[in-house]
Amino acid sequence: MFATSILTARLLFNRADGIAMVNGTLTRSLSLSLAVVLSTFPDSVVAALLIAIAYEIQVQIAAWNVKATKYLFKAEG
Repeated sequence: MFATSILTARLLFNRADGIAMVNGTLTRSLSLSLAVVLSTFPDSVVAALLIAIAYEIQVQIAAWNVKATKYLFKAEG
């Protein structure tokens, strides 16, 4: 999902809109994963626990994404 959003952002959007799209999909995909897992496996406590832990990891991934932005999206101008 992340790679697809980067590719789409680089091909179809300007730099600012592309960065916004990648950051938006980065934070939304984990919420969608939680909804799918909990609706598919309602009695799976382990799956819910793993996704809850993933929320902690998501913040670090978002920070890495901010640092990688200068390499993923070249500066305009």
